[in-house]
Amino acid sequence: MITLSGARSRVRADLGLRDSSLLQDADLTDWLQEASDLVATETLWFRTTETMGTTAGTKEYALPTPAAARCIQIEEIHYDNRPLCPVTLEQLLQLDPYYRRAGNGTPDYYYARGGGGFGLHYTPSVTDVDILLVTLVAKPPLVTADTETFYIPHGLERGLLIYAKKLASEKDIFGEGARRAALYDQQWREFMLMAKKQVGATSERSSPVMGETALYDSRWRSPYRKGDPP
Repeated sequence: MITLSGARSRVRADLGLRDSSLLQDADLTDWLQEASDLVATETLWFRTTETMGTTAGTKEYALPTPAAARCIQIEEIHYDNRPLCPVTLEQLLQLDPYYRRAGNGTPDYYYARGGGGFGLHYTPSVTDVDILLVTLVAKPPLVTADTETFYIPHGLERGLLIYAKKLASEKDIFGEGARRAALYDQQWREFMLMAKKQVGATSERSSPVMGETALYDSRWRSPYRKGDPP
């Protein structure tokens, strides 16, 4: 894996700008981190978990904001070690048109509330600080120290360098960068296609849970509808 300082040095070397003041450390760090975020957002490769609590009588909750990652979407939620079934609001209304008046109990389902939160049905009847386990698709932690390595799937490190060289060339668009910008732009497009294929080939699921069409098929009803497993 490549370190932050190593990536900055490699970009400068590839562009023949080791001794140039054109490329500042801050610029290169921002570009490399942006590339890491783009790979995570486009491929959905990074996962993390967060323990959360519930409040009796409270139906909806803000998405967790763990320090180690930045949430893109929810993949799954467990309540008291039981997996909850994802539903859309439309499906929830079909299941129970008066879901907000259904009273409190043990949740069987969760639903997304825009990009900032989720709701539970039934509304939890207990207050418990660690009863929820939320699995997130997220952007990986920011890399700030020179000796830190980037969070990126093995074999995809070169994409960080391509993206940084692309933006560096655009910054130098009235100089030598004018001849390189199109080349690196094409390389970045090709890299992203390859990255999606690589991550997709090793993914444990065909699609993430959240979304109108993601895993919402005939299996959407709660697995515990006919009773909990032994």
